[in-house]
Amino acid sequence: FVAANSLLSVDIGDMRDVLQPRKIADARTREGKANKAFEEKKVELVDKIGELRNVRHQLFLPKTSDQKKALRQRDEKLRKQIEALTVALCDTRLKEQAAYLEDRLKDAKKRLDGASEEDLNASTSTIQDAWFGVATKTKKTVTLRVKLTKEIAAYESKLAEIKNDSKKQRLLKDVSRLINWNPFAFNVAEDFLDPEWMFGVKDGFDVVIGNPPYGLINKKQNKGFSIVVDNEVFEAYKNDKSYLPAQNRGINIYRLFVLKSMYLLRRGGVFCEIFPLAYAGDLSASPLRAFVFENYNTILFDAFPERDDEKKRVFEAVKMSVCILTMTNEPGGSSFEVRIHSDKDLSVEYKSVALSPEMIRSIDSANMTIPLVSQQEMDALNSMCMNARPLRDYARCATGELDMTFAKSVFTTDASNPTMHRGAAIGRYLIHEQMSQGERLYVDEEKLKSLRPKLLEKRNLERVALQGITGVNEVIRLKATMIENAYCANSVNYIDNQLLRLDNYYLLGLVNSKILNFYFAKFSTNSNVN
Repeated sequence: FVAANSLLSVDIGDMRDVLQPRKIADARTREGKANKAFEEKKVELVDKIGELRNVRHQLFLPKTSDQKKALRQRDEKLRKQIEALTVALCDTRLKEQAAYLEDRLKDAKKRLDGASEEDLNASTSTIQDAWFGVATKTKKTVTLRVKLTKEIAAYESKLAEIKNDSKKQRLLKDVSRLINWNPFAFNVAEDFLDPEWMFGVKDGFDVVIGNPPYGLINKKQNKGFSIVVDNEVFEAYKNDKSYLPAQNRGINIYRLFVLKSMYLLRRGGVFCEIFPLAYAGDLSASPLRAFVFENYNTILFDAFPERDDEKKRVFEAVKMSVCILTMTNEPGGSSFEVRIHSDKDLSVEYKSVALSPEMIRSIDSANMTIPLVSQQEMDALNSMCMNARPLRDYARCATGELDMTFAKSVFTTDASNPTMHRGAAIGRYLIHEQMSQGERLYVDEEKLKSLRPKLLEKRNLERVALQGITGVNEVIRLKATMIENAYCANSVNYIDNQLLRLDNYYLLGLVNSKILNFYFAKFSTNSNVN
């Protein structure tokens, strides 16, 4: 059993270079001979690591506590020996690199001192930020003087890093975390996961199953924070390129876990996890869906949309629609089954619908949304989308201009001021006089002028306004009406019709139509209307 932050790994890239056999041995030694002591220590290190893994394997076999204690003591001793050998190897390699750098530094200084003014001012091409012949940026034409001066500064900087031990500390930092990992510290949660070191797994696991946490990282939701991590860890999540498909529109932590789980699979390995149903349709999850369909083979998608009835939803204590995704680490493209369950139990009687990435692409190429439909409904969607263009090609859905929190200072109950509509007031072809939630508010335009003067022009627009939030299980999901001479709170969405300037009443009829309501409901997995 290992408790660890499986989203983070140990970066030992530079240290690997220190420990790997040298590709050009004589280029890094003054005499051009392989360092025999270095190679001997390295062989010893490999043997000790092998012995350590064998000890950990034997831990499953002993029958007495004394045998287990002896193995644990042997494990601790081996870890100390491995750390000492690693430090010695690092010292040897850094000493070798320092000698190489000193030779190059002397050579560069000699060339600078011995060159004529004409040669020093002549143009030459150099590679920016190149190190040991590895280019990290493009070529640039400079004078020989500039080139040699930059080379000298780079060699001096690298030498200083070695001599003041900062490079050694950097190289050994993560390696020490790896070596000092104690598999018997059952009450300690590690802040990294390394399958090869911890489990001896090189090519991935046969099966990865899980129920990952969910929630936006370090973002306030419902007056509290759902998932909180250190800023350093959050930056690691945001900057890790392997998590790119999950870094869209705020990072929901379940998407990181889904990606990491996929990366942990061997070729042909099976993934099976339960997480928010938002995966099927949220815009923020569209890059992840596209990545899954492109690189993995989805087998089964089970949807559990019930969230309001605590006796029927999957997690009684959590008001959340969820899904179970089963797939394999193989090239995607095959058809898969979609099953929709009315409560928390798997319904074997429900007739599944066969979908494929190609079919999904034909009805929603932009977002790759997984529709929650019956076969008859899928046939209807295919018919609707044939030779059709989405509404976003003609107009866009925007959020109301007045944030209920940040614009609170401009709100008033004085009815002599312009009206502000909130989501609860918007009905289908009407505006409710009595709202189900909250009281009617108005806008003090003098205060708004000092806060956000550009928003004043919004009041003069004739707009198709929609309720910003409607229940997933409501029969009518799209509720729109025409508004003018009024402001919109951020619980209201409206159609920005500036692109092609279609007739607003024509748009209103479309949005409130049964056919668009059907289409939206089949692609929506949460209460947001956009």
